Amino acid sequence: MRRSSLAIAAVALTGALMACAPSSGSTPLPQQTAPVQSLEDACQIASSEVDRVVTETEAELRASTDQALTDLRNGTVPSFSLPSVSVDGTLETIEDQITNPRVLERVTAVRDQLAALGEMPTPDTLLGVTTYVTDLVRQISVIVDSGNALRELCGITVTAP
Repeated sequence: MRRSSLAIAAVALTGALMACAPSSGSTPLPQQTAPVQSLEDACQIASSEVDRVVTETEAELRASTDQALTDLRNGTVPSFSLPSVSVDGTLETIEDQITNPRVLERVTAVRDQLAALGEMPTPDTLLGVTTYVTDLVRQISVIVDSGNALRELCGITVTAP
């Protein structure tokens, strides 16, 4: 009787284990992940284009701000022309090529700051111009700081404006 109990238990255990095992046709394949890109490779892809975008944006914003202050002194509501580089897809294209998380984080930060710039509502009265210009100058600083963070990560010398 003891042998038959052990045999029944062994059969039951074998059946339970077989139920847990994957069938031969449905063995999952290990998930393939892309190798993490080296910092050097990611910086090579990102740094020159991001530097160009940040530099051009900064120059355009400073010129726009200077013109706005001149218009304001003349008693007219400035017409602000904001840079188009924030929406030209350059940074999105770069982001698609980068798998290094540290570099990608900094490129995304630059893109987000440029997007925030594009979302700033322009003033329609003289009273709103001063606040708007102050906010533009602050945003220029944030964009430049984001670009500098990428430059520093990539070992590119950051020069003061």
